[in-house]
Amino acid sequence: MTTFADRVDPARAREANRQQAEYYRGVLSKQRAVVGEQLANDELNLALQRNAGGLRKIKRLKREIRRKQTERNALDRFIAALEQRLNPGVQG
Repeated sequence: MTTFADRVDPARAREANRQQAEYYRGVLSKQRAVVGEQLANDELNLALQRNAGGLRKIKRLKREIRRKQTERNALDRFIAALEQRLNPGVQG
């Protein structure tokens, strides 16, 4: 009995896998850029609030900065995993 896996051309499957990984690498890179911009704005606002003495806003901004740093780090890990998938022989 022939299965679906027996009918799939391995070269076409690898190419489709590569294209999908490249697509998601682009999506994640764009999202990382957005998070990076938001993080930079929050850090600037934090500096301004420190000068103005806005304690409640400072606490909120610190929480938001930590959350965005965590998100950026997760995006970095996802992008690195896709890079490894696209370039399996490259260490990084």
